[in-house]
Amino acid sequence: MSVSRGLPGAIVGDSNPSVSVVGASGQQVVVPFSPEWNPAGPFSVEFWAKPANTDGGRHVVAISMVNGQNPGNGDDRSGWCVLQSGGDWQVILGYDHSDGATFYGTTLTATGTVAAEAWQHVVAVYDVAAVTIYVNGVAVATQAPDLPMLPNTGAPLIIGDRGYTGWDYNGLVDELAVYTSALSATEIKAHYDHGMNAARAKAYPDLIKEKNPALYFRLDEPSLVLPVAVNSGSYGASANGIYLAGSNDDMRINTNGTANP
Repeated sequence: MSVSRGLPGAIVGDSNPSVSVVGASGQQVVVPFSPEWNPAGPFSVEFWAKPANTDGGRHVVAISMVNGQNPGNGDDRSGWCVLQSGGDWQVILGYDHSDGATFYGTTLTATGTVAAEAWQHVVAVYDVAAVTIYVNGVAVATQAPDLPMLPNTGAPLIIGDRGYTGWDYNGLVDELAVYTSALSATEIKAHYDHGMNAARAKAYPDLIKEKNPALYFRLDEPSLVLPVAVNSGSYGASANGIYLAGSNDDMRINTNGTANP
């Protein structure tokens, strides 16, 4: 089974398509690791998502977190994850579990904010002092980190799964961007309003690029092309992702973005 591309997208009045990701079937987009888009300081993760359902369990939309890539510490979970947990949107800030007590440093939950079979604009913002979730332009949950986030030091960024069994996402994803800065509430509301305005004077991607994202995936590749997810962010083709298709009960991802069954 392949990743389904060329599906209707999230941006109102825009014919640009989206992709369907079903992590349980081995469908995911993988972007090779780089420290450039894994800062220790502020960052933002933005996407449009249309989950297939609100069933139980965790379903990763985007993750950039160490999950076994640290050979010296199997409990290292440095990095971040933005996911659907049943009917809730969540952000997890990773930490080093070697203390035997703390696995993830912070988990922020926006209770009851997931809408099945409906496009939603979701943004996670970490500005060091706080982590905040925005849904459709509105802040729905915020808190100070329980522990400081440790940046990912070696794992790829993955859309649709955490890189091995479990936490697979089922639904559509569109217009995913990662910024090495904290977007403001005003900027986030403007992005949502722009995406919902069919009479927009400026193309949606032009608005996103004005904020200089490190990674920006329109996920608009047609169904019959080589499996590349094109990065339109400031790091260019060096940060292109690859679509992984097929079924694998235990798929881990190498630091160069390739599958390692």
